[in-house]
Amino acid sequence: MNGSEDRRNASRWVINEMVEFGVGDDSFDFRVVDASASGAKVAVDVDLEVGMDVRLKFTDNLFLAAKVVHLMPSSAGVEFQMEEDQQDQLLEWLLNSGDSSSQEMADS
Repeated sequence: MNGSEDRRNASRWVINEMVEFGVGDDSFDFRVVDASASGAKVAVDVDLEVGMDVRLKFTDNLFLAAKVVHLMPSSAGVEFQMEEDQQDQLLEWLLNSGDSSSQEMADS
């Protein structure tokens, strides 16, 4: 099993929440489509490259570094690069994001 298959086995949540997405010196407001404890699918409309370092600001207290791991026509898959305490904060954000009554696990 390769690394991308390992990442996809993590539980993923449909999120549909806006985050601040940083690329270099620029920041954009983009929608997180789905996320797990290891990464996210983000709807983007800027040019990115696989391997590019990016930043995601989820809340005033939760900033995560990430790396672009795959690209699709209108979205990017990013893998988080975080400390252990940040993982706890991320999981709390995932569990509390959006309308919990309509939150569902992502199929892919």
